[in-house]
Amino acid sequence: MRIKNYILSFTCICLVLLGTACESESDKRKARIKQLDKEINQLKKETDLMNDYLDACEKVSKC
Repeated sequence: MRIKNYILSFTCICLVLLGTACESESDKRKARIKQLDKEINQLKKETDLMNDYLDACEKVSKC
């Protein structure tokens, strides 16, 4: 009976540790996704500025 309780306790501890590890990994993924979103938004802003600059240059060259 004691061995059964030890095995059950060990299994519960392993499941708790596994759940904690999975949650930590999920948080890391969420943080990375948030960082990538920021980088994408920055690239969009830079692209918009570059397009505005190119449009301005094209108008000047026509003149």
